[in-house]
Amino acid sequence: MTALTVQEIFRKVALGIEQKPEKVREVDSVFLFKISGPQGGVFHLDLKNHPGVSFEEKPAEVVLEMRDKDFIKLYNGTLPGFKAVLCGKLKIRGELALATRLSEVFFAAKSNEAETK
Repeated sequence: MTALTVQEIFRKVALGIEQKPEKVREVDSVFLFKISGPQGGVFHLDLKNHPGVSFEEKPAEVVLEMRDKDFIKLYNGTLPGFKAVLCGKLKIRGELALATRLSEVFFAAKSNEAETK
């Protein structure tokens, strides 16, 4: 089994948005991820206006910055979000309460992954 990449995670999130639109309506926010490192990039996650993922920098209500390896750990659940913030591995600009709602979106992406196996 190959290691999960940041790009694959966002593709799974995009699929989760399509297949579980009720989760999008619950979050109702726009996020910008700035991921550094070899697998990094900029990922715009719109869960409000035109739900979906794009790979470009656009305005967002919440900006999250972290390294690629830490983002993968966060997605996999081996790095809790609050711990990432406290350790300085995750920097959040904007409303912190909105960022906590991202777990719902990631859970939807992971549940789609489990359903397809």
